Amino acid sequence: MREKKIHFVTGLRRDFGGKPFILPHLLAILSARLVYPDHEVFVHYEHEPSGPCWQVAKHHVTRCSVTAPTEVFGRQIRHFAHAADVVRLQVLLEHGGIYFDSDTIVLRAIDDLPQDRVVMGVELGDDLTIMGLCNAFIAAPRQARFLREWLESYRYFNGTEWNRHSVKVPFALAQRQPELIHIEPWRSFFYPSNTPEALKDIFARSVDVSTSYSIHLWETLSWSYVNAITLESIAREDTTYNRRAREVLAAFQDEIGRMSSSDQVAPDAMTRTFAGIYQRDGWGGGSGNGARSVNNIEYCAFLARFLERNFIRSVVDLGCGDWQFSRFINWDGISYLGVDAVPDIVQHNTERFGSATVRFGIFSGLHDLPAADLLLCKDVMQHWPNGMIVEALAAFRGRYRYVLLTNDEEPLDRQNQDIPLGGWRALDLRKPPFQCRAANLLSWYVYDGTLVRKSTLLLLDT
Repeated sequence: MREKKIHFVTGLRRDFGGKPFILPHLLAILSARLVYPDHEVFVHYEHEPSGPCWQVAKHHVTRCSVTAPTEVFGRQIRHFAHAADVVRLQVLLEHGGIYFDSDTIVLRAIDDLPQDRVVMGVELGDDLTIMGLCNAFIAAPRQARFLREWLESYRYFNGTEWNRHSVKVPFALAQRQPELIHIEPWRSFFYPSNTPEALKDIFARSVDVSTSYSIHLWETLSWSYVNAITLESIAREDTTYNRRAREVLAAFQDEIGRMSSSDQVAPDAMTRTFAGIYQRDGWGGGSGNGARSVNNIEYCAFLARFLERNFIRSVVDLGCGDWQFSRFINWDGISYLGVDAVPDIVQHNTERFGSATVRFGIFSGLHDLPAADLLLCKDVMQHWPNGMIVEALAAFRGRYRYVLLTNDEEPLDRQNQDIPLGGWRALDLRKPPFQCRAANLLSWYVYDGTLVRKSTLLLLDT
């Protein structure tokens, strides 16, 4: 019989394949918890996720450390997705239960399906013919013979054949030994399918999924949809995905509400996210192109004038980075505190630039920031989700005489989109959903492959 266990696999690569743990991944876990309240939910990872959504999810799961395989039967595994294919088979063989991809939302239990054999669903190709059996959903008892033979087939693994072992091999094995597996039609787990038009049925239209057990989001093909999902868009837009997402959110509304407020700017999430970016040199050259001295000549001259003309005697610099350009600003007569979420950056700055009046500290929360004449926040909010920005703007009010916020304003087609923590998009805080009263005091252009306009805004509601 099948064990009462649910499994997810994530974080087999440090950068999460460019797809960090965001709201749809949280809803995958919460929907499984809602539909299978008597099952234990496991998340298997090598690199633990971070961010506000993970802060909620981790309270509903058992966390399991795994090592992403780099080979199988002596054959090299290069892509993290192929490593995940192997891990899910190993996990199900050892523990049994139900495996879901993290880009899934669960609709109803599979209690009416066989428990003494493997259960999978058909995946269709673009021409609506059967492509194979998709491994985004697998249910199996422990040590299922079908899974053993499937894993054994990896002796002939070839990483250049993208979906051969994940989709085509199990289908061929099922044709040879149908008694080992129960196959469900495509509507059970993989409707709507993954064509461009079918993806609209998930994210832009509403279709009947009453015969489905779960919906697969196909995030490799639909990331632009998945990455744009927010609490606001779920509430506002009536789509197939959003209708189910609302039900899940309603069941966990208290926790989601906390995620939307004080947990948004969790210090540990900030540290993990941005320390990881520095470790893999994600921005190129420490704090990146926007921190280079040559790209901040106009900003440094502007800031020197602002400090003098407004009699600034104390500064808090939120997200101070590695001080590539800040070292050229005259801080004489000013008590300066540079705050950053990455301990190594704070230590380096302290050792190289610290003095009696220039100090650096680790970010421990918005409400732990001291009051000052001036708050600076440069090239920081463009890497924060919208909810974090809203919370920060509220926290700044009444604590600083002046608040200067600098971000990339271009490209316009990505401006003010919601993003996961550590991502990037352009910002204009004067526009929805922020609509701040602010004056643009400086704009200049930086070259980063293309010309990008940066702007410094002075908040008027401080």
